[in-house]
Amino acid sequence: MLDRTKESYNDIISVINGKDVVDLRFAFWKCAELKTAPNIPYNAENMGYTFYNCSNLVDASNLILSKSLINFDDAFYSCTSLVYPPDISKCIKLKSLDSTFYKCEALKVAPVLPPSISSMTFTFSNCISLEEAPKLPMSVNNLTSTFTQCSSLKYAPAIPPEVKSMRNTFSYCSSLKVAPDFSKAKKLSTMYMTFWDCTSLEEIINLPPNIVYMYDAFAYCGLKSIPDMSMYTKLTSLYYAFEHCESLTEIHSFPPNIEDLRSAFNCCSNLVTIPEIPNKVKNLGSAFAKTAITRVPKMPSSAVNIGSMFSGCSSLIDISGLNIPSGVTSTSYLFNDCTSLADISVLNIPRNVTSLSNMFNGCTAITDISMFSIPDWVTDINGLFQDCTGLIDISNIVIKDGVTSTSYMFRGCTGITDISHITIPKSVVNQSYMFRDCTGITSVTGLVIDSIYLNMFHTFYGCTNLTGTIQINGATFAKADNNSYYNACFEGTTKAITLKGNGSNGNVLTTLKGTANNRNVTIS
Repeated sequence: MLDRTKESYNDIISVINGKDVVDLRFAFWKCAELKTAPNIPYNAENMGYTFYNCSNLVDASNLILSKSLINFDDAFYSCTSLVYPPDISKCIKLKSLDSTFYKCEALKVAPVLPPSISSMTFTFSNCISLEEAPKLPMSVNNLTSTFTQCSSLKYAPAIPPEVKSMRNTFSYCSSLKVAPDFSKAKKLSTMYMTFWDCTSLEEIINLPPNIVYMYDAFAYCGLKSIPDMSMYTKLTSLYYAFEHCESLTEIHSFPPNIEDLRSAFNCCSNLVTIPEIPNKVKNLGSAFAKTAITRVPKMPSSAVNIGSMFSGCSSLIDISGLNIPSGVTSTSYLFNDCTSLADISVLNIPRNVTSLSNMFNGCTAITDISMFSIPDWVTDINGLFQDCTGLIDISNIVIKDGVTSTSYMFRGCTGITDISHITIPKSVVNQSYMFRDCTGITSVTGLVIDSIYLNMFHTFYGCTNLTGTIQINGATFAKADNNSYYNACFEGTTKAITLKGNGSNGNVLTTLKGTANNRNVTIS
């Protein structure tokens, strides 16, 4: 039984019962006090996990490794004090170095790698002192998480031609400034979180010639520019590719056959210039959300998803060039929190769009909607003007029969004073939160709720100045046994409110009155 408390050991015997010792798997597993690696049999073939979690091991440079070595995976896994690794350059039968130096936190200089290696998953992952990555063997094809969280890494080697996987390869390498040369990586088609959160990464020399998908590839990087992408004809997806690259100011070109730009430049807060979007793009959801653009680009006719495309663009003022393609059915959150957007009179909603959900949510600069109307074909206006605090006059708003949801439509619109002209048609089944926290509403007499099914949860909650008569013709709640369909409808109101029914829905009025703390709510 090995004493795992010793700092050193004598030479390991090489022959037992006349047979060579070739298997050293787990031999010094968790020998926490070991500082120097012992001499091992010259012909060892299997050294998987040999020094696993030897947390005080500093020097393994004396190890003479056999050319017959075939397994070195996890050999120094979590040897957090290792500074001097062994020479492995002559181990020509080794095919993988998976997790070999994982979490060797004191390792500053990587060993020269043997030319036979094909797999390097997690090889140097969490080597937080490693400053320069070694030259990669030409035969390597798998670089999954190879250098992830190497926070001191400043140099990345060229990517060899056989590489097919680079998932998380350099993620969290916060000192890396320049991306490696990809010119020979012709078999690499997908990059997934390859440089995620490389906050110092400023420059990309090139991209893999045959790249197809880039998912989160450079998200949260310090990029100041990106290469001309017009030459990457196979690239079809930039899904979250450059999200949160906050130093990026312009894009020179898009790949000509790009189809998916979902969140590609989301939160690139200094991005001002956007080139023409190719006419093959289908997904533009959140593509330019929270950027510094001031005007919308022309949309390609191929687009089907534009939800949140400009959400949070606080500098956006000009949407006159907006053309909504025929394949789009929803504009949900399209201009959400565009706090400088004031003029929406130029907006044209085509017949294919049926949902305007939260389209102008948080657009605090909008004051005039006299030229805006809700088209007959729209069915969902949930949150349409929510938190538009500058909005005062909504007298032109007509909610047509066919609309099914008006929930949150004017929630938080503190400037609105008069809703007496509003009629909520029979088709609406959800009126929850519709006027919640509209503290400026004083005139309600004339409001008609014709909905057959009611969901009036928090509808007038917090409307502290609300007073007058509300005509409610609804026959029943959408779910009569669920108080979330009517609870707190008038919570926070204090002034006189009269509920008027149609003569046969007294139970509905009684229920609504019963959920209010306001003793001034009465039934006519």
